[in-house]
Amino acid sequence: MTTDLHQRFNPRNDQPMPFRIKGFTRASLAALFGELGFKIGAEIGVAEGKFSLVLCQNIPNLQLYCVDLWDTYYRDTTKLKDREMQDWALEQAHEKLDPYHAVFLREPSMDAVRKFKDNSLDFVYIDGDHSFDYVMEDLI
Repeated sequence: MTTDLHQRFNPRNDQPMPFRIKGFTRASLAALFGELGFKIGAEIGVAEGKFSLVLCQNIPNLQLYCVDLWDTYYRDTTKLKDREMQDWALEQAHEKLDPYHAVFLREPSMDAVRKFKDNSLDFVYIDGDHSFDYVMEDLI
């Protein structure tokens, strides 16, 4: 798969991985996932489900796992999100994604990952806690 993507977006093979694709958007990424035939994926950090909806609209029959706490931020009190805002975001996500039968996992990503077997997902889109330590946790 990586070789196919490299040939498609870096045909001269003049850039080492990872390489930037100019003009590529998140919507382009969702469409590419659909073209590649991806069927099972996860989004870490769903909030109100805007990008999750784009994924579902662009990937036929996608089984999407939506991982988010939908809770007040518990790691960094300077970024505290109140309960009302998180409840609203979860409600919005359900409105958008329930028609697509998305699975909601309301827990930290480090707990949710234990629910999946190795190599069972076609993709994981990471957009959770953007602080360095937690991005690294999600990547690992």
